[in-house]
Amino acid sequence: MYYAPTGVFMFRIAIVVPTGVAAEIGGYAGDASLMVQLLASIADEVLTHPNAVNAANFYTAPPHVLYMEGYYLDQFFQKRIGIQKVLSNRIGLVIDRRCEEFLPLIENVVHATCITTGCQVIGYTLTSEPINISFSPSEYGYHGHVIHAEDLLQASYQCLKKGANALAVLTYMDLLSSAENQRYLQGGTVDPIGATEALISHYLASELNVPIAHSPVFKPQITLERCDPRVCAEEIGTMYLPCILMGLSHAPQIVSYQHSDFKLEDIHA
Repeated sequence: MYYAPTGVFMFRIAIVVPTGVAAEIGGYAGDASLMVQLLASIADEVLTHPNAVNAANFYTAPPHVLYMEGYYLDQFFQKRIGIQKVLSNRIGLVIDRRCEEFLPLIENVVHATCITTGCQVIGYTLTSEPINISFSPSEYGYHGHVIHAEDLLQASYQCLKKGANALAVLTYMDLLSSAENQRYLQGGTVDPIGATEALISHYLASELNVPIAHSPVFKPQITLERCDPRVCAEEIGTMYLPCILMGLSHAPQIVSYQHSDFKLEDIHA
């Protein structure tokens, strides 16, 4: 068991909600946040992933919730990487060239988030080519297909060279048919883009070993219809980025398992 330097016992919980499998809690935007907050109230530290706590403009996870991309959680559970807690990170934005027309809105969202929360964003890098993404229905939800993902990797390297040590990745995903989108808004299907987001962030995480989270970009619009309550967090703003920045601002850095601040056996539930 892990004890803090003062000799006080540290109780830790890991919370994992798989994406795109119609989870009763955590299958939508931020609807697992209350569960995470409840369990965090009895724990000294909580290890979880973006899907469990992201809610577009909302991020309610307490400071002792450690925010890690799902690939890193997999690797930690296999004792292949370790975790180093930080006070703050320098975030760089990796932006799909297809989102270039939305740069003023993205910049406004970044400034609003930084001014109100203290997140440090050092700048952005556009991919050299647009990222081609498509979705197709599967037995359990949707499959994703990503072409030119290597351009995201190269833009990520450029961001890191500029001084970033955490990455928010934005790709254009306004690709669903109106019928598919309507089904999701009314709670009739699993998250149609979640699996594709995971493909992107897992790929980059496997190559880069820095905190990473993904944010989709859609054409800005105001929704004037009543939605399923679990979807509403996504529909009252125009961007999904604030929660990503707040989570990444204190996401743990990735180190060797030998140098981890705590080990797998120090997770108690």
